[in-house]
Amino acid sequence: MNRKKLQKAVKKADEEYAYDMDFYHFHQARRTMWSFAYSFHEATQEERIYHLQEANEQLQKILEPAPVEDYDAIPYEELLERYNFIQTRRDEVNKLFGDRRRRPYTFKECVVINCNRVKATITESYESMKKRIRKNNNEQN
Repeated sequence: MNRKKLQKAVKKADEEYAYDMDFYHFHQARRTMWSFAYSFHEATQEERIYHLQEANEQLQKILEPAPVEDYDAIPYEELLERYNFIQTRRDEVNKLFGDRRRRPYTFKECVVINCNRVKATITESYESMKKRIRKNNNEQN
């Protein structure tokens, strides 16, 4: 593979990796805030500070400026080594994300997901109420 193609492939892989890591840290910060949103009003000042600092750490990782690389100055051997390391980094990203997708959901997907969650919640509540009614009826008889 010639140097220009190698440079282009490594640069593209570096940009994709940087985006994926930014998205991962954003997702972690969002998850921290989302999980804390329901108990915020009950939390003590220390708990609020702790959760906000946790989210802030993830956001700070996104805000850190990435070092600017001059791909023309990198020796060919190092470019080749980094090229061979691309799949390892992709596997690392996939491991971090697990089953979650790397792209944001579309509006339609969000609606479907939320409808499924509501349906599951209602079904669980309904089943729970049926059990309580049966239990009360059995106790009364």
